[in-house]
Amino acid sequence: MNEYEKRKEAIRRYNTGEKITFIVKSLKKTRQWFYNWLARYKERVDDESWYIGYSTAPREKPTKVKKSVENQVIQIRQKLEDQHFAQTGAIAIQYDWSLTLSRLVKITTN
Repeated sequence: MNEYEKRKEAIRRYNTGEKITFIVKSLKKTRQWFYNWLARYKERVDDESWYIGYSTAPREKPTKVKKSVENQVIQIRQKLEDQHFAQTGAIAIQYDWSLTLSRLVKITTN
């Protein structure tokens, strides 16, 4: 029996009047699991999809690097690769980035 079938079976048995204790023991699930799916069943919109879980992943990834920053890092790395004997690692990119930012600050403050 797959997970979807267990969810449907638990609610079906609950609707017939079986005790929750017996339902969760026979399905080897917790009471919390049962009450979670009972709540989903009660707030259902249709009978076809209430037992299908939804993603709990965040809609946005706050630690994801912006595309503009990613492109700047790629440009710096390519510039460093074109230089003979230049290092192209993270520290070299960070150093070059800081030089670029300091130049921008000087231009905007003058």
